[in-house]
Amino acid sequence: MDNSFLVPRAPYRVIQKGDRLYDTLLKFVVAVDTVMVAVIATQDPQAAMQTARVFAFKIRDEDPEFEIDTQHPTMLVLKDLEPDELVFRYSRAPQEDTFKNEAEKKIDKSAVQMEAPRLVLYMRFVVETTASLFMTFFASYDEWLLANVSTDRNRWPELLRFANRIRNAVAHRGAISWDNPNPTIQPVEWHGFRYSHSDNRRHIIGSEIHLAALIVLMFELSDELDHLGAPQLT
Repeated sequence: MDNSFLVPRAPYRVIQKGDRLYDTLLKFVVAVDTVMVAVIATQDPQAAMQTARVFAFKIRDEDPEFEIDTQHPTMLVLKDLEPDELVFRYSRAPQEDTFKNEAEKKIDKSAVQMEAPRLVLYMRFVVETTASLFMTFFASYDEWLLANVSTDRNRWPELLRFANRIRNAVAHRGAISWDNPNPTIQPVEWHGFRYSHSDNRRHIIGSEIHLAALIVLMFELSDELDHLGAPQLT
């Protein structure tokens, strides 16, 4: 299984204003933060007003953590402001996790614990919200890709083929929709995930393709669109 994307060239991914992903990911972090603010406020209103928070997610149980430093976007948006940048980080090992440690100095950890049932509902909301944002982001480039790469989506580069299947799954309530049994249509693969016609109707969004995978997939799609010379449409 290829997990090389979890050890990128730089430990941070900074999305700045003007980046094709900025608006999509701003919506994501605001959605995540807004619900978290509400949850924390029920336990400790003062902690809910902290200026920084770190959310950590894994793509698979054995993987390093993928972290998001929100810099409290909810408070900025309520003031009709936007953060200058969104910071995402891969945590390779606990001893290297200075980013998280620094952020935690500003947080009362005891105040941000959620009960298990509430956490399940929260994560379901976050994953479904992220999946919808992913689908909208990728769909906005569909016409350009058909006109400039290939009118046959099955002939797109592998990353785009995989992303197209994920977008299709999001549109079908999280399940793969691969009704065409044509054997010439190759399975799609991405970093150890592999899907084919035999996986038709298999539920994957939120059960196999989780939050961090969707975010990393958007990062790689953005890079691929840059490489292809796609205009900024989002």
